[in-house]
Amino acid sequence: MINLEKIQNKISSLSMDTTKMVWGSFDSNRTENMAVIMGSSAIQPILNHLKFKLNSKSIISSLYFYHLKNPNKKIPDDLIFINDPKSIIEWPNSIKCIDCVDCVVAIGHLYQDSEIRKIRNELKISTTLPCNARSDLKIYSKETTSKLRPNIAVITSSFLYGGCMLKAAPLSAKNKREYAERHGYAFVPRSPEFAQQLYRNRRAVWGKIDAVEKVLSYYEWLLWIDMDAIFVNRSLSIEHLLEMCEERVGGKEAFEKINLIVARPIGDKMINAGVFLIRNTDWARDILRRGIQPRYDLFTGRNSLEQQAMRDAIEKPNWKPNVSIKKVVSFCHF
Repeated sequence: MINLEKIQNKISSLSMDTTKMVWGSFDSNRTENMAVIMGSSAIQPILNHLKFKLNSKSIISSLYFYHLKNPNKKIPDDLIFINDPKSIIEWPNSIKCIDCVDCVVAIGHLYQDSEIRKIRNELKISTTLPCNARSDLKIYSKETTSKLRPNIAVITSSFLYGGCMLKAAPLSAKNKREYAERHGYAFVPRSPEFAQQLYRNRRAVWGKIDAVEKVLSYYEWLLWIDMDAIFVNRSLSIEHLLEMCEERVGGKEAFEKINLIVARPIGDKMINAGVFLIRNTDWARDILRRGIQPRYDLFTGRNSLEQQAMRDAIEKPNWKPNVSIKKVVSFCHF
């Protein structure tokens, strides 16, 4: 999705020969081909220098990095490269995760029509027929952010990407819904984030991270629980689990710094990312966006994937102090 009006206004304000401009977001292979604004005189010089193409980069990004590393070498035809990761971004699953909303001129990797409507309104992007979004749908209206919204949500997957859960899935969903209703929590089953992983060249299980990122800003705490996990002791509330964690870490002041609670089976180096609690904080958004989502090396494969990405992230010094790892698993049992 692009904001043509904002792009035109920005170009007209530049004091340069914009016909030679190459404006993009080249740092990430998720954004380098998503949107690039080029002047009319910039295309042919790029095509004339295909020899600089890197295996893992587009020709445009390859040229940008070549001249970034070789500043003394003349750029072909005096092209003007503008690397702008604030204006051209990948959709981070939540408006609140965008560092500078007013800066955005292009946003990519959108797969859900409801999100397109939301972004169109939040970013004030004017539309033209036949792409005019309906205005009667209020899925993200102010009514949905009522003070009556619960502070805690139970979130899970409702996406069947394997036959093994076909019969068990309705029973599993019923277990989670009844638990949430019993304690007054929101119950949030998500499917679109899992379906869209095909288009992102990731295993479906990565939909969990997208779903948590998307829903987190609406609640104080999220309890993620996998489709193949259930609540056994349904009398045990999430508030009680939080109180247990508060006592374990040394009191209220110490607990205020805890933003992620996850289990690690005794004697195992790997965490259990099938059940975890995450708090709605800048820390949480940061670890999801910068610590877990960029693990391109784990997008495909047979084992761990998003679980390993989370494990590796919480071991890093900038995130580790805000994590409580429960070695005695009292709230997830298989």
